[in-house]
Parts: sequence; C-alpha cells; structure tokens
Amino acid sequence: MASPEDDLIGIPFPEHSSELLSCLNEQRQLGLLCDVTIKTQGLEYRTHRAVLAASTPARSWCRSRRVSHTM
Repeated sequence: MASPEDDLIGIPFPEHSSELLSCLNEQRQLGLLCDVTIKTQGLEYRTHRAVLAASTPARSWCRSRRVSHTM
C-alpha cells in the first residue's frame, strides 16, 4: 500500500519552499487573495485558507485518512 508521501511531487529547487512562503506572505500583507479573516481580541488577521489548513494538526489527520474536504 502506498504511503501519503508517495503522492508528493519532488521539486529539485531547494529554495522553492522559502520563495513560495515569502510570496504568500507578501500577498497576505497586501491583502491579495486572502479568503479568511481571523478576529481575536479586537484585531483582524487576513490570511489564506490553504496556508492555515496546511499548517494545522488537522492536516496530518486528513492525510492519514485520505479525507478530502471542499469548502
């Protein structure tokens, strides 16, 4: 049986991840393509749903169970 890691695409550019996150952060700072607003303690934070989903513990739960969710 294949593991979830078998489905990952290898990118032969070591700086790609850093550049990608940097670009997403710049978009967030400019308010571009943000599709979620988190409100807490009177403050609002605009962000990308995909970045939140990829950085939460639920990510590993979903991957381990091959769960997909469409929003």
